[in-house]
Amino acid sequence: MRYPFKELVDVATLQELTDELYAAAGIPSAIITTDGEILTASGWQRICTDFHRTHPLIEHECIQSDTTLHARLDAGDSFAMYTCPRGLVDGCVPVLIEGEHLANVFAGQLFLEPTSDVSEEFFRAQARHFGLDESAYIEAFREVPVSTEARFRLALSFLASLARSIASLGLGRLRELEIAAQLDAEKSRYRIVADNTYDWEFWLDPDGRVNYVSPSCERVSGYTTQDFHSDPEIMTRIIHADDLEGYRAHSHDALANRAVEEIAFRILRPDGEVRWIEHTCSPVFADDGLFLGTRGSNRDITERVKAEEAFRHMERRLHQSQKMESLGILAGGIAHDFNNLLMAVLGNADLALAALSPSAPGRENLLEITAGCRRAADLCNQMLAYSGRGRFVIEPLALNEVVQDMLDLLGSVISRKARLDLRLDEHVPLLLGDASQLSQVIMNLVINASEALGDEEGVIIVSLGETDYPSDHLEVTYQGRDLPGGRYITLSVADTGCGMDAETQDRLFDPFFTTKFTGRGLGLSAVQGIVRGHGGVLKLDSELGRGSTFTVLFPALENEATPSTSTNGGEAWGWKGHGTALLVDDEEAVRRVGKRMLESLGFQVLTASDGREALDVYRVALRRYLSSCSTSRCPIWMVKRRSASCASSTPACSSSSPAATPSTIQPASSPVRVWPASCTSPTPW
Repeated sequence: MRYPFKELVDVATLQELTDELYAAAGIPSAIITTDGEILTASGWQRICTDFHRTHPLIEHECIQSDTTLHARLDAGDSFAMYTCPRGLVDGCVPVLIEGEHLANVFAGQLFLEPTSDVSEEFFRAQARHFGLDESAYIEAFREVPVSTEARFRLALSFLASLARSIASLGLGRLRELEIAAQLDAEKSRYRIVADNTYDWEFWLDPDGRVNYVSPSCERVSGYTTQDFHSDPEIMTRIIHADDLEGYRAHSHDALANRAVEEIAFRILRPDGEVRWIEHTCSPVFADDGLFLGTRGSNRDITERVKAEEAFRHMERRLHQSQKMESLGILAGGIAHDFNNLLMAVLGNADLALAALSPSAPGRENLLEITAGCRRAADLCNQMLAYSGRGRFVIEPLALNEVVQDMLDLLGSVISRKARLDLRLDEHVPLLLGDASQLSQVIMNLVINASEALGDEEGVIIVSLGETDYPSDHLEVTYQGRDLPGGRYITLSVADTGCGMDAETQDRLFDPFFTTKFTGRGLGLSAVQGIVRGHGGVLKLDSELGRGSTFTVLFPALENEATPSTSTNGGEAWGWKGHGTALLVDDEEAVRRVGKRMLESLGFQVLTASDGREALDVYRVALRRYLSSCSTSRCPIWMVKRRSASCASSTPACSSSSPAATPSTIQPASSPVRVWPASCTSPTPW
């Protein structure tokens, strides 16, 4: 046997059991290894220990008793009993572990009933014969217990059961020692591997104490191996508070399921840095189901988490960009087609109004028609603004002046319980933009902030400033556009209102999405379109219960100029022209009404459905006209609707018709533009 018997059993517990047996039944006992080492001794009789085994003439008889019992057990007997020449009885059973005889359980040094063959006179004679202290010897004789054979055999049966229990305990202990020995053998090899792994490896005993932690723990967590050995609760202290409950549930599940479990959580290093950990652990059991502890590994995945977050951020940007582009194309297409229909309706209504006297019965109806059409045209303009294809009058602007000019109007549209707090930088650079469109942006954002306050008192903060942004900051912070680094004008509108949840924020800029009553919802989507059309970007920061902040960036004008205004001529219906106009549009209804309107202004009108046809008409008319030209100057008018086909073809005519400052005739929301050109001719054509 590789291990001594006494290392396989709890000797103190065995001593308690044999002592209790002697107290209850009066049966002396002992457990002795096959090497002769006495492990337990209960109720040994003085007549043997003090007299028989110490007298040289009697001791050989005791040795004979021991030899006989051992021989019978060695021969394979499961029970042996021996009576010495003086009538003292001993019995024993072997202790076998995995078939190996390691110890014996002895019971005896007693008299069996009837005791007629055993008398005090016999023992007095023995004392005189061997020269023993007769008085002390007789006193020891009188202490020897007496038992019936049945009770003695019952006691031996109990001792046999005890031997089997000892064997089972020993076997379990043996297996534990063998497993421990195997673990010790593997430990050195494991330590060499674990100590040199990049991941933070660990081993916990069944009570959760740290048996091993690899040196990598310090690189990842900032705590040394000694910290982990000395503080069993260190993991629960360094795990991020938001992840602690999940970690505890994970640990419980791993043990309950007896399976490998994985979880990711954050830890806080001593310097305050947050690191992401991929944690894997599994309980370890022996073949018989004995729980040996938990083995696990912690991998630092902080960089991977950052990369995945950056990838998700790029995906969100791409998705948002594609969604906005698709919706913009849809909105722009609808607005374009609807605008053509409106122009036909509104143009004919205006022509009808011009032909009616002020007292005509149907005049009021026509005015209602034109008013409704113009409201519809405003909606088209918002849709075009959302698509980023709205018409802007671009000029250098001072945005702080635009805000200042709107103060009275802003004060009238916000809630009475709202306080407007302006934080405007007077030295903000100019930007290129459309004042009316930017006013719409400011108005919509302030109204949105006011509505977020509801019936509660609150503050609306309008801030204006200038900041230099590097391109990498813009790429991370502002979604949906790739902006170059440089100077940007920053306009922000913040409120102390109810804020928005993530779902609302995701849909906030969708056309016609609203959290208000039905019929609202194009304002913020139009704002985003206007901002995109000005080369800027819009960002929202909001949290439920903590208000919202809309931040708009506009590129600053590098070479600042003096703010200017533009004027459009020809908008009054009282204006009259003369000459020939070429009207180009792909909608027949628009051509018809446009022709009638131009004719009402005094022009002769040629029409074409696209750019190619317009060039053909233009060349024919120009040749006919030039043949009659003299050295005098006369006006030529080219009228076109802005369309892709016409715009792409117009430069072919520009060599013979240099354009001057444009005028605008505007019977509907989409203008008809008129260019006067110079030509040598005595008479208009």
